[in-house]
Amino acid sequence: MAWSSFVRNRLPLLKLPPPLLDVLRQNQLAYTKVLAIAKVRDRDRQLELLEMAISQQLSLNQIRLKVREFNGYLPELAAISQIRYRLANLQQTLEKSTVWQSDRKRKTLEKLLTQIEALIIE
Repeated sequence: MAWSSFVRNRLPLLKLPPPLLDVLRQNQLAYTKVLAIAKVRDRDRQLELLEMAISQQLSLNQIRLKVREFNGYLPELAAISQIRYRLANLQQTLEKSTVWQSDRKRKTLEKLLTQIEALIIE
């Protein structure tokens, strides 16, 4: 790692609030995700996003979207971004789900997907 890269990317980690630094030290999140979370201005919302990122295994893009939402950027798109976030989260959860092992659940899922497709294709 070049010195300039270290100064630009890693050195700012030392200035993080203790909860974010602890998560980093425990290797619970990548430093890029922690730095993104640090951009949330409100400390309570920052901790909320930190917990969400860990528990839901959010991607860096999902975290950046939430940071923008928490900081009040694009308020007219907040509802849309929330729906997109929920869909992305749902997809991740679905991939890990046991729904595939149950015929009844799989059929219910197929019906719901058909309804969503009909709603989108209109």
